[in-house]
Formats: sequence, structure tokens, C-alpha cells
Amino acid sequence: MKIKIAERLRPYSHTPGVRLMEDIQVFPTRLVCSGKETLFDVKGPVKNFMVELNLERGEIKIISGKFRHSIPFVMHCKERLSLGNSKAQDWDLVKRRQDLTEILPIWLRLASLQPETPYKPTAGTLIETCAHCDKTEVVPAFLNLFNAGFRGILSPRLFDDDYQGLAPIAADLSFFKESGRLIRALFLQETDDTISLLPKLPPEFHSGRFLTETIDIEWTKKLLRRAIIRPSSFATKKTHPPKTDQTVPP
Repeated sequence: MKIKIAERLRPYSHTPGVRLMEDIQVFPTRLVCSGKETLFDVKGPVKNFMVELNLERGEIKIISGKFRHSIPFVMHCKERLSLGNSKAQDWDLVKRRQDLTEILPIWLRLASLQPETPYKPTAGTLIETCAHCDKTEVVPAFLNLFNAGFRGILSPRLFDDDYQGLAPIAADLSFFKESGRLIRALFLQETDDTISLLPKLPPEFHSGRFLTETIDIEWTKKLLRRAIIRPSSFATKKTHPPKTDQTVPP
């Protein structure tokens, strides 16, 4: 039996000037990408402006009046996370709701697209708070990093130009890749000889599924329900289930 995730990650925004990825900003008649400007042949007022970040097909879709444009990008992440939320991914509403069950699956996928760069720990920063929090502190710690460290649809920034009075974000943009590793570690941790399932699952994440190339897990009522381990890579590893009294029977 397979564990599947039906949820599709396609966050979108109707806000002119929305930022995506690290260097893309979109207006109804203007696109800025890596500092290069492109103007659209569109006459306003534009009533149906929308930008969609399609993380299934690997493209940014722009709709402005009758104008249509897409920007492809490489998708190489095979890991999928679902935390049981199926609300519309209108990013302006997502940001208002402040619900990590909506945010983390998209955050994890985007973090996987970042290049591998060395991360430099810096005491007192928001990313370090996330790294050392316990499971009861996960939600406020990651929400602070989300609010300070990103603008638009998870476009990273090092300076909180919304002036929210939060701690420094990090030393450099490598925090984005590191944040993905920290999100992954909430649900799965691996060493040379052990695998830990749901080691830092916060109480707010009642149910969910996490699929990787080697392990698929599902939990309900905050307890592990199923785990599928493809054994070829783990012949000599010990598996540690969550620290609970019992698991939910299948």
C-alpha cells in the first residue's frame, strides 16, 4: 500500500509588485527578473491580474488582462509534505491566517530549490532560534522567521523592511536552504545508523504525510499511523518511532 499526497502546491497572488523566488517581481505591465526589465503590451485598468507559482510544473504563470506569460524553472525536489490543509493558496490570505500547515509544505519545496551553500550559525538570529527550539516552540519560532525572512511568495530577504521588531534573520541568504533542513528534521532525522520518525512534531500538526525517496510516513491524532521504508538503503540502520505510548493501528 502506498502513501500518497493529493495536495498540489500552486500559491498565487493578485497583488501588483509581488515578489517570487529571489529576484523576480511582477506587476500588471512590468516584469523584473535578475534586474532586467520587461514591459508587457497591456492597457489598463487590469482587473484579472494574477501570478501563480506552480511548484508541480516548475513555472511562474502570469495573467494580466489578455496577456499570458510563463517563466520555467527547474524542479528537482522529490520530497512532499502535507499537513492536512486544503484551503485555497491565495498568498495574501495565507499570510493573514499565519497557519504553518499551509505554509510549511510550500516553504520546504522552495527551500529545496536553493543551491547548496555553507551555512554559518549566528547566535541570537531567528534561524538559530528555529534550530534549537523544542517541539512546543516550533510554531512561534518558524512564524517569526517566516514573517521577518520573507516577502511576497516566500521571496527571501536579510533585512526586515516591514520593521516588525523581530530579531535579526541570519548572517546571509544560506538561511533559506538551512530552513528547509530544519523543517525536514521536524518529521524525519537520519544519522549513519539510525532513523528517527516525527522527532520534533509540534502538537499543532495533528495529522499529515511526508514522502521522501527512501521513507514515507503518515500520522493522525499526533501519532504515527504508517511508515513505509525502502530497505535497500537502510539495511544496517535502526528505526526510532516517535516517543509516544502507542501508535494508531492501520
